[in-house]
Amino acid sequence: MAFCLRCGAPVDGTPFCPVCGAAQEEPGAAPTDRSAKSGAAEREAVREEVYCQGDISENRGMAALSYLGLLCLVPYFAARTSPFAHGHAVRGMNLMLLEVAYLLLTSILNAICSLIAWQLALVVSTAFSICGLLFVGLSAIGIWTVCRGQSRSLPLVGAFRLIRS
Repeated sequence: MAFCLRCGAPVDGTPFCPVCGAAQEEPGAAPTDRSAKSGAAEREAVREEVYCQGDISENRGMAALSYLGLLCLVPYFAARTSPFAHGHAVRGMNLMLLEVAYLLLTSILNAICSLIAWQLALVVSTAFSICGLLFVGLSAIGIWTVCRGQSRSLPLVGAFRLIRS
């Protein structure tokens, strides 16, 4: 029996996993058995997921919404049948949750610094605002990967998976 390379669910000869939607193997390749590969080798093999070109071209706009703040909810609920758009929606929601956590943390630290000295709060707030531009850059990288028809994890924050598919 063949198993999904990404999530481990059983796949019975289908090109895409019925649970996570990840492509299973190249056309014409022999089916792979999950027990034949180690966990690390499996993760390396599916580092970049491959989706059907029709799915990518039809849902590219929906997937691009995934990296625009709360608009990530639109493809998450409206494009559930598209593995490409849904995968990007999950990544976009994870990025949004990390942004909210960063905002809460910086607000608390700014409040503490303002109790100590307003000059310190000004310096810390400026530093946090500059660091917050990282999220704008990550959103731009996410939109760029959508435009290229790829599905890669975002750098630096791709390991933080608060929401799974």
